[in-house]
Amino acid sequence: MIPVRRILVDIDSTLYAMVPLFSKHAAVKYGIHFSHEDYDHWDYWQKIGMTLEQWLETIDASHDPALVMANKPLPVLSRRSGPGPPRVSKVHIVSDRKPVSFDATKQWLDKYRST
Repeated sequence: MIPVRRILVDIDSTLYAMVPLFSKHAAVKYGIHFSHEDYDHWDYWQKIGMTLEQWLETIDASHDPALVMANKPLPVLSRRSGPGPPRVSKVHIVSDRKPVSFDATKQWLDKYRST
């Protein structure tokens, strides 16, 4: 019997890039500009001059269904190749998204399931 390893993956900034969405929204809505290099810690929103309310609104805006569907996946999960027995993995996708984005997120995951 081949052992199954379980992999837990957060969708945002792991399966697709969120920082460009965050920075575009912050620039348009609040006039705050930042880059991926500024994204270095869980509370970086303070470092770039955003309030917690602004940051949470920016996260919600980035989960808009149209934006979810427009993203391309990052090349983070690949099949193992090489010598030795194959490994079977179960990938569990997690996120703290609001229900309004559930359908689009599921459609996006289904669309890119085998890539």
